[in-house]
Amino acid sequence: MTNIIMLVLTSLTLISIVFAMILFTKVIELNKELDKAKLDLNKTKEDAQELVEIEVGDNAIVPNYGLSTKGDKPVTFEVTYEVEILEVSVDSVKVKAFDYRSHDSYANDPTNKQAILNFINGSWLKRHNVEILMDEKKKRSIKLNQLGI
Repeated sequence: MTNIIMLVLTSLTLISIVFAMILFTKVIELNKELDKAKLDLNKTKEDAQELVEIEVGDNAIVPNYGLSTKGDKPVTFEVTYEVEILEVSVDSVKVKAFDYRSHDSYANDPTNKQAILNFINGSWLKRHNVEILMDEKKKRSIKLNQLGI
């Protein structure tokens, strides 16, 4: 009789150990998923904060904006615009250029400057094409927004 009881108890103990190991591996998997979800949440929060940070009146740059001339001999060149944000939407910003930089001789010709500036004025650009300049005014605005003021 004791042999049967010992056999049953041994079997139950082995089943319990196997079941505990399965549960332990599931807990480890769930912890990994939780860590990944936390990282994704932090990235989403950072992205959301970045979207909020672009405000009307901010200064920004539009790097390596490709342009080309029309005519018999078209010239292709790139400029980095310095712009002011005029309007903000969910995924775009309306800009006004006040200066630009370029390494191309055509863009650096003073007779072409105003036409190059006027080309982008009033244009709507995707947010990811615009890089906000972090001056003291912008840093103060971000700090006030974080404080809820």
